[in-house]
Amino acid sequence: MIKSLFIISLFIGMTLHAQATQKLYPALSAYVIKVAKDDTLNVREHPNKKAKIVGTWADEAWMMIDYCVKVGKSTWCKSDYDSLTGDGALGWVNAYYLKFINNGFVIQKDGKGDSCMYASKCEKHQNLLQCYIMDGYYLNEEYKVHAEGKWIERSLLLGGTILSAAKESEMCGNLPYERQKDNAKKLQELYAKDNSKAYQTVVELLRIVGQPYFKENALEDMEKLIHPTKGVIVTDMVSFEDKSQQHYDAKTFLKTLKDDKKILWGKTYAKGDLIRKTLHTWIDNAHREMSSITKIETVKGFKGFATAGYSGLKAYEVYWINEDSESKEHDWLGLVVLVSEYKGKWYVVGLLRDRWTI
Repeated sequence: MIKSLFIISLFIGMTLHAQATQKLYPALSAYVIKVAKDDTLNVREHPNKKAKIVGTWADEAWMMIDYCVKVGKSTWCKSDYDSLTGDGALGWVNAYYLKFINNGFVIQKDGKGDSCMYASKCEKHQNLLQCYIMDGYYLNEEYKVHAEGKWIERSLLLGGTILSAAKESEMCGNLPYERQKDNAKKLQELYAKDNSKAYQTVVELLRIVGQPYFKENALEDMEKLIHPTKGVIVTDMVSFEDKSQQHYDAKTFLKTLKDDKKILWGKTYAKGDLIRKTLHTWIDNAHREMSSITKIETVKGFKGFATAGYSGLKAYEVYWINEDSESKEHDWLGLVVLVSEYKGKWYVVGLLRDRWTI
């Protein structure tokens, strides 16, 4: 009888041990909830409510989650100590008091991961629990919003912070991913508004310029938009009637854009202030976020552009207007794009950065 009880007790103990050692990954991080403002959540040495208390977490505190285990009817999670902020403690907390989060900055446990890794989601992928590590969002050539990144097994990752996910002296900064998605969606909407080839050439230019930094080959697509025989004229003034305007054929435009070294342009109209910037800087300065485009309008005139020798010339202005401004008629930025037809296709022949003030 005693022997039988011993065997049963051993079996129950082994079962509980097996439950406690099977790793679960319900979240990358969590917030403390259901704790009174004047109270704290205990951190235990082991996943057991009777285990030694090794620290505490305050209500609404955020913690890294390594993994969790099931012990009887309870789930316990191993919270990791954030040495950068000094918050919390390394140990076990009862999941009843946690609100799980399954996206955010992550750290690869073996130290081989990239800096500033960010998981947009964690889910079952190819029969494994994996997290999707973002590179960014962009609008592809079919005008579909596309996410770029890679899958990494969840067990290799630990939830991190904007500081702990950074390596060495690099700073992660605010993540651009949601902004990239909004930009892509806005361009997708603009593309659908007008099916004329001239208009869609303008939106294609915006799509290329609006690509996130990780699409390194995106700028090469600009070469395809430059007029094969006329090239493109670019100015930093408010019209094309200035000697400081730049003229490029398709190849020199792409080369100058990529080199990002040649200082261009001359002086402003009013004060004669010297303009010193590269072509790449000009592209950056020519727009705000794509998601904040308010409209694209056909321009009646051509802003002083010499029209002789161009076929079917059209001009469009892309507007970024601050609708929240009390003086929005003065608080705006525009990009004038001139396009011309050549052998049944439309190409960019002129670019002018329009704005209320310099």
